[in-house]
Amino acid sequence: MRYSFFIAILIWNITRAGALEPHFVAREINETFAHLTINLIYQDHNCMIWFGTSEGLIQYTGSQLIPVPFPDSIPPLSVTSLYEDQHGTIWAGTETGQIFQYDVKKGLTPWSIEEGMPTVRITGFLEDALGQFWIATYGEGLYVYTEQRLYNLNLDDGLLDNDIYVIAKDGKGRIWAGTDNGVSICRYDGKKHIQSISAKDGLPDQIVHAMIADSHGNMWIATYEAGIAYYDIEKEQITNVVSNPVVGHINCIAYFEDLELWVGTEGNGVWRYIPATGNFNKIRKVEELRNAQVRDLHKDVEGNIWIVSATNALHTAFRPFEILDIPIGNIQSIYVSAHDHLWLGTDDGLYSVREDASGAWLYSRIPNAPFTSVACLSEDRYGNIWIGSLDFGLCVYDPSTRRFHTFSHQEQLYLNPIISLFIENETMWLATLGRGVMQARIVGNFTHGGDLELSVLKVNGGGSHNF
Repeated sequence: MRYSFFIAILIWNITRAGALEPHFVAREINETFAHLTINLIYQDHNCMIWFGTSEGLIQYTGSQLIPVPFPDSIPPLSVTSLYEDQHGTIWAGTETGQIFQYDVKKGLTPWSIEEGMPTVRITGFLEDALGQFWIATYGEGLYVYTEQRLYNLNLDDGLLDNDIYVIAKDGKGRIWAGTDNGVSICRYDGKKHIQSISAKDGLPDQIVHAMIADSHGNMWIATYEAGIAYYDIEKEQITNVVSNPVVGHINCIAYFEDLELWVGTEGNGVWRYIPATGNFNKIRKVEELRNAQVRDLHKDVEGNIWIVSATNALHTAFRPFEILDIPIGNIQSIYVSAHDHLWLGTDDGLYSVREDASGAWLYSRIPNAPFTSVACLSEDRYGNIWIGSLDFGLCVYDPSTRRFHTFSHQEQLYLNPIISLFIENETMWLATLGRGVMQARIVGNFTHGGDLELSVLKVNGGGSHNF
């Protein structure tokens, strides 16, 4: 059987669509709490979201904000750190150095010990590999609580700085402290052990505001002014430095299972770093986030990202689903072919969509198509794209030669609306408007001398029809 084909012009108009982004939801803050500053976000093992605010602790149920009052004798305090220990106790550190424990029955109760308490801002809590409890401060270094005693680690012990922004735990259970002078790695076994990472060790900037361990226990170290360093705990060295001057000053990071690192900046919004490709992409679709000063990022157990900015704007997005905005009209069919090539069938023709090396998505309308309205798409084993159209019947497109093949000499396929098609091995099924169901056998590579053997299966009787 003979078929005709069109040759598409080889010059395509390719348009940049930007990067895929998840759909963000702006969470409304009740007017009662609008005056508060949200310092940080935390989630406990029961999936409850907690906010540390300028006037205390708040639980967020997803629709309701519930304040957790301090004991009557204590005025509202700014909560600067939250942590749930292995026993399920919630710890809250404050701007003044006071520490509280939360219990469902007792509420917030002060924590105190005989040795005395910190008197400066609490910036973090952690438990190490031995179950010892660590407290980071901005001004008094680190404290470790073990065997009912509290021990201090500070400049005199070899700590790089007493002003600690962040603490994290690596795969060996050691405690990392980020300061204005680099990173101190600490452990305590009755003696204080401290090693340092600074510029002489390859750290691109001394100021470290954020750190997080990956699934291998290695550390991502976010410096304030010079990007992000990756530290291999087995090699005991920095093995990679990710730098992008456009990103700006980094305040916080969140990590998603070796897939991506979210970065919150001082005044340049939110970015995503993809380790596999080395790409940095900015979140642009939410206007409030484009140039935001980001206070905190949090990854919850369901894969959502939570973002709080200096304007108290609170946004969340479900990471596994993302949106690609392409201004191409009504999309009627979608198909992902080999090598993750995305094809879109619209009421204005066929579009090709690909991701480039930078993470941006490029789209183009395939020119010189004989049809306008695409209802369905599929791919054969040779990489040809089969197109069912509403205004021209069945067509085949060969991406390697950029040629369209039509069926102008086959009455059942030419100009007959094809509303659905499916290909499995050499067999193709087609659903039409008016000519019933068709079955075809694809013999060889159709666009390179192959053939199509067609049979029509009409539906008769029983009130059914061929539409």
